[in-house]
Amino acid sequence: MCIVTPLLSWYRQQTMQVKWGTNYSSPFTVTNGVRQRGVLSPYLFAVYLDQLSIQVAQPGWDALLETWLRIM
Repeated sequence: MCIVTPLLSWYRQQTMQVKWGTNYSSPFTVTNGVRQRGVLSPYLFAVYLDQLSIQVAQPGWDALLETWLRIM
């Protein structure tokens, strides 16, 4: 898929700044999450959830989830 490469580049190279009043923080790299107000964000999130549901349906996930919940 030729659309995947630009999307990966777009998400891997994103930086943000925090604005507080009239001041801005130093730029920092964003390493996870979905872009807010992005046109593609709802669709990318839906694809992620679809893939996650496929993974969770695989055998062994219930035991992994129980272990994770005990740690929390």
